[in-house]
Amino acid sequence: MAVFYLKFRDTLPVLDVILKNPNGTVHNLTGATGFKLHVRLNNGTIFTRTMTKIGTDAEGHLQYAWAAADWDTPTGLIVSPIVPLLPTEVEHTMEYEVTGSGGARLTFPNDSYDTLRILADIGQG
Repeated sequence: MAVFYLKFRDTLPVLDVILKNPNGTVHNLTGATGFKLHVRLNNGTIFTRTMTKIGTDAEGHLQYAWAAADWDTPTGLIVSPIVPLLPTEVEHTMEYEVTGSGGARLTFPNDSYDTLRILADIGQG
């Protein structure tokens, strides 16, 4: 399980993942047609965005560049409580979905979730 940190309303750093098979090897993306980031927000709703493949298929490397619109409510990353009542930290779970030819689907990690921790930004209120 990996943990990714982001400060409230920031658009950097980019979310950068290397997909790993259950045996620990890098997943080859040859034939893949779609890449999605799914974040289960702390209120249970799902935040979904399209990821970008980086490098060669054999590298299994995906990225998501956060956008300012990702913070818009009610569908944004922070749903409750809203600033200025933002707690020090809000935690969400994440997974990455790869769609292959014929609609085959594989989700990473397949035995757990990654974590997105959003921290309060002192300079934004």
